[in-house]
Amino acid sequence: MTSLYPPLNLPFKHNSIKGVPVPFFIKQERFDEIKEKHKSRPGDILISSYPKSGTTWLQNIVNLLCDEPQGKDLDLYKATPWITANPQEEIDNLNSPRIFKSHAKFSWLPECTINNDVKIITCYRNPKDQAVSFYHHTQFFDKIYEGISGYTFDQYFDEIVSKDNAEYGNVVNFMSEWFEQKDRRNLLILCYEDMVEDLEREVRKIVSFLGLEMTEEALLNVVERSTFSSMKKNDKVNKMATGASTLQHGREFIRKGKVGDWKDTLSKEQSEFFDEMMRDERVERLGIKVRYEL
Repeated sequence: MTSLYPPLNLPFKHNSIKGVPVPFFIKQERFDEIKEKHKSRPGDILISSYPKSGTTWLQNIVNLLCDEPQGKDLDLYKATPWITANPQEEIDNLNSPRIFKSHAKFSWLPECTINNDVKIITCYRNPKDQAVSFYHHTQFFDKIYEGISGYTFDQYFDEIVSKDNAEYGNVVNFMSEWFEQKDRRNLLILCYEDMVEDLEREVRKIVSFLGLEMTEEALLNVVERSTFSSMKKNDKVNKMATGASTLQHGREFIRKGKVGDWKDTLSKEQSEFFDEMMRDERVERLGIKVRYEL
């Protein structure tokens, strides 16, 4: 019988924020500390997306567009830290512009991080590819996902996806919260499939949103350094982790990044599960356009 872990009695180690599962190292105390102590600065950039929906990709792009403000030799996870997983002192000591990563739902953000001085970028992805990618994520970070790291995909689907036990909750709830805010002038919503289709076009959107001035040569250089082939070769991006002990040697953090990878994994019934999920009335009402292939 599978062991269940508190606080939500799930088959993997976790914590809970407002009844939603999060990684076990994400603490409510840190959310409270951010509300009490964090001070936003003009130029701050927050990237917050559902897991495996382009977060690392955006961290790399934005860090390069901003000319790597924390230094050019840092691993990406240090250059663009996870704000809810790092101590406030470390956040306070960053050079401006500060670039933060998060997977927080919009309603979890403190007021100081959603004011107009802070630029916020979120990216969404079709849930079929996201689920497959997150399954492989649990196998990669085997120490963090002890309990399910040996699952087959079918086991993962049955125990995690179909029972709505995924980290950060139901994907439609997550996307809908962000799309409810789509008219905020300091928020940019991107689509993972659009980035795969035409990376240069989407990078230009980010440049415009951030109000950056850069030469055409510099912009195209960022695009080239943000392709999946380039990121896979970049050890500062592809082997980032919360600690060396979490890595399985010889495996890469950046896996495929392709659209339609779900076709090689999902059964007909599993695919239909996601189709039904996306018939939620909020998807059409909020204009959430999802593509399962290009």
